[in-house]
Amino acid sequence: MHAVKVLTGAKDLTIDKLIDLAYDPYLPAFEKLIPMLLKAYDQKGIADPELTEPMKVLEDWDYRTSKESVAMSLAHFFGMNFMRNHGNINNLLEFNEGRGQCQLPLLLN
Repeated sequence: MHAVKVLTGAKDLTIDKLIDLAYDPYLPAFEKLIPMLLKAYDQKGIADPELTEPMKVLEDWDYRTSKESVAMSLAHFFGMNFMRNHGNINNLLEFNEGRGQCQLPLLLN
């Protein structure tokens, strides 16, 4: 769980420090989703010229969000479509595995 990672080792917390931690820009759900997408794209075996650059951007992404993050925009688009087609992303996270209805889908059919 991301909160545990963020709070582990936090010392001398004040309300301001806690608020700063709450705004941590790291998005752990994409640790699972983006590698799945990249693997599916590679397994497809067809290098689509329109997807080559976006896939490279996602491959190089550090899973952090910012106003200027193109990777975050791409990941958000993918995540929203994933949820619409396959269910809740949270069901894929290790913490939640086996607790939901979502199966690992065959991506990029």
